[in-house]
Amino acid sequence: MPLALRSPEDAIATVPLLLGFAPEHSVVLIVCDRTGGLSLTCRVDLPQADDVHAWSQEVVDVIGRATGGRARDALLVAFAPTRREQVVRLAVPALAALLESRGLRVVDQLWSWGRRWRSLSCPDLDCCPPSGRRVSAAARARAHSAFPGRDVKARRQDLRAGLDPVDRDAVEEVSRLLAAMEPVDENLRDIAISQAHDLLVNGCTRPRDAAMVLAALRDTRVRDTLIWDVLHAPRRTWPPMRSTLESIVRWAPRGDAAAAATILGILSWQCGDGTRANVALQRAREDDPGYSLATLIDASLAAGMPPGEWLAGLRGLPRGACRGRG
Repeated sequence: MPLALRSPEDAIATVPLLLGFAPEHSVVLIVCDRTGGLSLTCRVDLPQADDVHAWSQEVVDVIGRATGGRARDALLVAFAPTRREQVVRLAVPALAALLESRGLRVVDQLWSWGRRWRSLSCPDLDCCPPSGRRVSAAARARAHSAFPGRDVKARRQDLRAGLDPVDRDAVEEVSRLLAAMEPVDENLRDIAISQAHDLLVNGCTRPRDAAMVLAALRDTRVRDTLIWDVLHAPRRTWPPMRSTLESIVRWAPRGDAAAAATILGILSWQCGDGTRANVALQRAREDDPGYSLATLIDASLAAGMPPGEWLAGLRGLPRGACRGRG
């Protein structure tokens, strides 16, 4: 998705929509690749004043691994109250200097508190007064127009709660339907894959739809082939599939959410939404702590693997290797 940040206040208004929640006591890095496209959005906690050097080194190492050395520009935005001004003024310039020593161009260093902001690298007090400038309604409107329908939670924990069951009656109905469904038969596996893919694209509007997808995902070969098909589909189909998977996870009974939540995590990661990817994978591990695919993807994110590298590996794998025969 193209992302146009016309001004510093555009960036500040956009960050909560990129993350899905309003950051606090944080530094957010928006990193672009050599084509000018959005490569990575990364949020880290502000350090303590005596930890700034080690903190900067760790953040830069993570950015380097995650971008594979293909990053070109970085924008730093600190979100912190005025009582933490001292650490903001220590941490952000230190991180910027280290990034630039590694070959990245830091286009600006911003600090936002409440609905006010200023640039830490701007010496013009008329442009960036000590009291800051307000984030305009126009900037907020531009940010929301770039992410239609995306809401912003107050905290990351609220984002995680968005994948919890919200309709107990629907969950119980899905559970009853699943109990009556037979395991996927080899002769019907291709039909199960096709039906599940169609439901992800077109939306699951009934508990029966969710139950059909969840029953199909109990079969590992269906799951793996569905992942292959989803990630080979046009990128414009990914957002509606993410929305459908969120609904399926909310309707899934205990013990049946891990597969759908893991696919949601993979798709979010490939969309550049690392926050929601981590939240979905957390949901998968809570549902089934031993779910190996969720553990594998979680480890890939933690190691800073670029999503494009993982996707290239999948796309180099023949579909038949996922589909298998048995």
